[in-house]
Amino acid sequence: MLIGDWIARWRSGQPPLSTLTEKVRWQALVPYAAGCVVAWVSNEYGIGIAPLNGIVVALVGAWVLGVRAGR
Repeated sequence: MLIGDWIARWRSGQPPLSTLTEKVRWQALVPYAAGCVVAWVSNEYGIGIAPLNGIVVALVGAWVLGVRAGR
């Protein structure tokens, strides 16, 4: 999730901390929750490698929501 957020938002460099006003980023919380659910479901049904499935879903979700929020 953190890697996806970094790729989507900070690839060109991090802005000064004084310009960051958000306390909580829903664009990071939603992919984290989705990754947790996917990892749990993958584990319950024996689909692939559960932690890896969750990481991939969180990474892609954070990237997509980060790019979309940046527009």
